[in-house]
Amino acid sequence: MAQPQLTTEHFITDARETETTLFLTRKYSYREYTVHIENKTQTVILPCDFDGSPKPAEIEWAFNGNTLKKDAYGIRRENVSLEILIPSVYHNGEYKCHACNGVECVYSTIVLQLTFQIEANSMKNISVEEGLGAVFDSLVSVVVYRRMRLNKKYYERLVKIVTVRNESSYNDYVGFQVPIVSIETRRLLTAVRTRNEPAAVLEYEYDVGLEWEFPREKLTLANQLGAGAFGNVVLAVAEGLLFEGVDTPVAVKMLKDEHTDDDVKDLVCEMEIMKKIGNHPNVVSLLGSCTRNGPLFVIVEYAVHGNLKSFLQDHRSESTTTLTTNQLVSFASQIASGMQHLSSMKLIHRDLAARNILVSEGFVMKIADFGLARDVHNQEYYRKMTSGKLPMRWMAPESLEERFFNTKSDVWSFGVLQWEIMTLGRDPHPFVADWQSFLEYLKQGHRLEQPTNCPDEIYQLMEACWEFNPENRPTFEQISAVFENIRLGNTLDVELMPRLNYAIIMPATSV
Repeated sequence: MAQPQLTTEHFITDARETETTLFLTRKYSYREYTVHIENKTQTVILPCDFDGSPKPAEIEWAFNGNTLKKDAYGIRRENVSLEILIPSVYHNGEYKCHACNGVECVYSTIVLQLTFQIEANSMKNISVEEGLGAVFDSLVSVVVYRRMRLNKKYYERLVKIVTVRNESSYNDYVGFQVPIVSIETRRLLTAVRTRNEPAAVLEYEYDVGLEWEFPREKLTLANQLGAGAFGNVVLAVAEGLLFEGVDTPVAVKMLKDEHTDDDVKDLVCEMEIMKKIGNHPNVVSLLGSCTRNGPLFVIVEYAVHGNLKSFLQDHRSESTTTLTTNQLVSFASQIASGMQHLSSMKLIHRDLAARNILVSEGFVMKIADFGLARDVHNQEYYRKMTSGKLPMRWMAPESLEERFFNTKSDVWSFGVLQWEIMTLGRDPHPFVADWQSFLEYLKQGHRLEQPTNCPDEIYQLMEACWEFNPENRPTFEQISAVFENIRLGNTLDVELMPRLNYAIIMPATSV
């Protein structure tokens, strides 16, 4: 929440000078109220808690986006509260109170959910007259409800509320916690904004905080950059995102129309992971999001050269500038630096490949696509228990056989990624048919061959990443140290990275 503005004014009275601080702040920004109505005399009071000097002159209330009149039937407006005198299901929804005191204007949101229950023993003493009266009241309620529907003043809608819960760390060792995304369906009766213009029906509403919120009207979408099974990435221009009055090119991730709730959870989870990762020069940064009044937009850095795999393949042509070996080694070194940052947070990427690396201005590498990323909580591993497509040709043996992932399985994938870089985007293990035969192939000691013009030191590092025993693979910190030695012109630390006697065999037809 933004800090309240503080204004100091001086008053001179009878030769005495006094100083008064003017301010206005809210005690909460968002609350959820669930109230169980037990009898017909029970009322519901919604507080609008503000603290300020001077006190707000007037407080305005709105229900589901529509201003509540002071003489609204069944509702009493006090100075700082709203009292519902005869609660019903029609009162379920979103309430907002808005206050101004001449210094600042602030608002608070309350989502009200009323539940009703008629106790069985209370039915025993109901007289015939009372029973008929209850039936009459029910009929009246139905008639009123139907009139409301026919007059188009209200309509019923189903809203899916998306919430995020971040588990807290109990010690300094646990550096990264997975955001838990859940979706709850609620039925709301919503007032129409005008007679001819119904309020917008939103399938999803996101309760993910506003600290990253960017005004949707300041985002101009352009051409599509890429697409997946259920999502698109679109080039856009964000007005005033980084600097006032300056347009910034960005990439926007969004869902396709045919998405599922699980796709929503995955995109929200990826967004929340990016929030927690923070900034690193070799990791794509989250710049903002649009979660209100429309579809979910996740705004990230735009990489002018696209993904690394396509970038490398484009540079095979004689018509393009040739990439030097030093540049290729620099690409791998930058990615190792980014992975060192992620692994220090105990984050497992699980899909480290050239297609998921972006190339920004100045050939700066950016690790992207955290759709398969998971944290490891108190343990440094993740075992996949659900079905779904996995990047088989980049996966370590233990991941293929046991669906077991940890930082060392990311190291294996990094070795394959290095091979992609040094071959200018060739496909690794192109003859792989299924995971069982591929696993047996790796168990026999076969590895990718040394690329043409690949320095021995670099291939030696690849082999170290492809150690069958995960414990014998280097860490990303050690890998970064190797690249630093290469950059400085030092020889490779043979004791740290022993050269392995793998059989380098590339099958002609199949594995």
